[in-house]
Amino acid sequence: VVEDRVPPTIQRKNRERLITVTGIVARGHALSEAVEATQKIMDGTTIPSDMSYYIGGDFEDQQEMFGDMILLIFLIIILIVMVGHYIWLALLYGIAGAYSGLNPMNVLKYYGPAYMTAVGTMSSAATLSVALKCANKAVPPLRRDMVSFGIPLFANIHLCGSVLTETFFVMAVSKMLYGEFPAVGKMILFCLLLGVFAIGAPGVPGGTVMASLGLITGVLGFDETGTALMLTIFALQDSFGTACNVTGDGALTLFLTGYARKHGIKEADPGSIRWE
Repeated sequence: VVEDRVPPTIQRKNRERLITVTGIVARGHALSEAVEATQKIMDGTTIPSDMSYYIGGDFEDQQEMFGDMILLIFLIIILIVMVGHYIWLALLYGIAGAYSGLNPMNVLKYYGPAYMTAVGTMSSAATLSVALKCANKAVPPLRRDMVSFGIPLFANIHLCGSVLTETFFVMAVSKMLYGEFPAVGKMILFCLLLGVFAIGAPGVPGGTVMASLGLITGVLGFDETGTALMLTIFALQDSFGTACNVTGDGALTLFLTGYARKHGIKEADPGSIRWE
């Protein structure tokens, strides 16, 4: 440490007086070590209430760069999850078409309004009326009684998009924060319980992750930081997970229609179906 004399000057930043202390990291030591040592010294120093400090310079630039990288990583993860949604929908509609013997595109092509409504509302329950209109336009090949029965039911129990998203996100967050993926046994238990806890959650935007907070902390062992990060990144894409849920309901209704055809179940009057 070298003490020197300089002309008296007053530096200001945001209209507040500023004193700058600079230093160079010695050879053989990392910047993080210097920051950690400085932070320990400052933690043990009594600072007046009208004064504050922060560590800037290369460390500040480094933190900003890391923040941008983390944001980019999460955007990439969200894009991967969205691609996963579309792959799942293609698989679901393909299997439904093969089982029922009907063309699934004659159902999927009407689901554009329901998809966009789900993106805007982030709620399967709020999208229900639009989803019913879209499914009724697909009659035939769908049966109207199966639409009246299946669409309201699946809006509350079918959460493929949300569950797929949350499962992928907990693995990504665990790897980034804790350096490893959750154990296989924990993930299996988490997935099984998540399917139960999520029932009824579609009525609230982000309801799936809120309903599963106990699983995230209790089964996977996430701390406050991990839980907060899960809530944040899930909210960024929740609308697309909901859209996947709603659009997938059409495929499940196609399954019901195929089942009714294969077993000779006569079509019922939709007006006779009552939900209590």
